[in-house]
Amino acid sequence: MNKQFGALIGMFVVVILGVIFAGAIADETDVITNSQQLLNESVNMGAALQSNNDINESQNFTLAQSNWSTNTVVVNALNGTAFTLNTDYVVDYQNESIQLRNTTTVSDYLNSTSNFTGVDYNYFHSNYVEDAPSRVLVGLVLLFFVIGLLFTQLDKLKDMLRGMGLDDFMGK
Repeated sequence: MNKQFGALIGMFVVVILGVIFAGAIADETDVITNSQQLLNESVNMGAALQSNNDINESQNFTLAQSNWSTNTVVVNALNGTAFTLNTDYVVDYQNESIQLRNTTTVSDYLNSTSNFTGVDYNYFHSNYVEDAPSRVLVGLVLLFFVIGLLFTQLDKLKDMLRGMGLDDFMGK
């Protein structure tokens, strides 16, 4: 009976470790197969403000992450003022830069409130798997891991029950 108890404890430990590893695998799979979202990244855009209170439209701003997902960059004024894409700012996805436009909204904001804006965007992690079939296969790794864990534990459970004399329970 002590042997079966030890086997039961071993199975429990393997299941707990499997759950931990499955979570880690799922997290890493998400990072390398999906775009990641960054909300309200603080960017100091005060360098675009000229001494005459106009905006230097040739001033480029970059973000902390590269590999931006197309059509996801949104620049927000921190005081709630709405900035409008292609009116108040322009995004160059190929060169990964943002340029402010010389509009009253932008000029008034940078002159009166703050030099900082919040930028929301999606980006692809440096380990992102670009090939679609490969992303599917990477996604299957977690499934196969869980299936393998399940079958090994069921086999151990069957052996344990057989050792306890419960052969009929599992259907010989």
